[in-house]
Order: sequence, then C-alpha cells, then structure tokens
Amino acid sequence: MAKKIRDEHGDVYEQKKAFYKRVWFIILVGLFVLGGLGRLAGSDKESTDTSSSSVLESSQSSTASSTEVSTTEAITLVANELGQFGKRIVMNEGTDMSEELIVFYLPAGTYKVENIGDYPAQITVYEGFKRDESTGYDDYTATGDAKLIEQGNTETIVIPEGWFVEIHEPAKFSLVRQ
Repeated sequence: MAKKIRDEHGDVYEQKKAFYKRVWFIILVGLFVLGGLGRLAGSDKESTDTSSSSVLESSQSSTASSTEVSTTEAITLVANELGQFGKRIVMNEGTDMSEELIVFYLPAGTYKVENIGDYPAQITVYEGFKRDESTGYDDYTATGDAKLIEQGNTETIVIPEGWFVEIHEPAKFSLVRQ
C-alpha cells in the first residue's frame, strides 16, 4: 500500500515504494540468482551420452578434409545459407528449445576472416556438442576462436580438424586460408 501524504496546500498524494523494495522485484532477483546457481551446478557435471541431435540435410560429406581449398581462394559464408560447406543440424532435439542451425565444416587451418556484411558480426569455432543428461539439453563440448568483427575489418581464426564454424543472421564473412 502506498503512504498518503498531504502537502502544504492540502492536496493528498500517494508516496510509492522504491522499485527495489517491491515484492515483484525481489522475486525477480531471486529467480536470477537461482538460475545462475543452477547453471554453475550443472556445468560441473559431465555428460557421457552423445547428442541425439540429427543432421537434417547436408551439402557435403561429414569430413571437411575431403574438400580441398586453395590458399588464395576466398570462401564466403552467409548466415542461414548452406553454400559449399554448410550443414543443417538440430540442437536440443526433442526438447521445448529445439533449434535448427546451419554450421560450416571447413578444412582445418588458419584463416583470415573479413566481415563483408553490413553489420558487426561474430564468428565462433566449436568442436561439437553432446547431450547433458542432467538437463536434457545439448552443450558445446569445446570452444575455439570466437571473434566479433566490425564491418569491413579482418581477424584471424584457427579451425582444428573436424571442428565447425557457427555464424548467425545477418552475418556474412569472407575467409581466406593462410
């Protein structure tokens, strides 16, 4: 309840509580704290089962090393387009948070990456993912280079054998193997 205050002219006003003293705010903060603690506790557990996520469609074989790329040939990666190296995967399949992604299996090596899109964008290298039985969701097994690249700028990334690259809309990159 708000406290009623009368000013010097006789007008009545209601003085409200500060937002951080309200019940809804305290409950919200409590939920965030519990969620953070749950994530910390869940990250300590090891999952032994491999992911049941499936590959829906592929524009290449699963071994990227079978595709040769010259060191001067530029590879263009566009978010949500398969292109030469793209592969559709589903993370968290069979859960309420199922997500279809296009990832790119490039030959192992060091690449010079240029953002040729209209906006800053991130490119991330991952080893893979597997199902965490304690949560029922997929987790990335290892993360390599992750670069946020401004429009027109370049960075260098390393892609180990068998790892994949993930980008999201509206990203567009040009990669040249070094």
